[in-house]
Amino acid sequence: MIDGNKLMLGNLFKEKFTGQTIEVIGIEGNKITFSGTFKDKWQAKPILLTEEILLKFGFNKTSMYKNTYNYHIKTLNGFHDIFIDISANVLLIGAIELGSFFYLHQLQNLLTSLGHHLTITI
Repeated sequence: MIDGNKLMLGNLFKEKFTGQTIEVIGIEGNKITFSGTFKDKWQAKPILLTEEILLKFGFNKTSMYKNTYNYHIKTLNGFHDIFIDISANVLLIGAIELGSFFYLHQLQNLLTSLGHHLTITI
């Protein structure tokens, strides 16, 4: 079950059975409303961070490490470089490690909290 306290409007997920990209369009406590219409049973599934996803967001592959990607953003506090290593699932801003990030909605939430909103069509 997805915890509504860890989501924001606009978070993207995949519908487990159809593969359709769905978006969080409403949150009331633990009741989460997603875009899309479903006739049968359905389930939201987090989208794993992959090279393809990061490149669609505008990240660039770096030469630092084999699976590290960089994104330069302007936030409320100036400009920042964000690095994410998808093989180790570690995200850094500058030299500060922010912990493990496995899913797209986690990255969306972090960047939104920094004052930077990313939109993507998957």
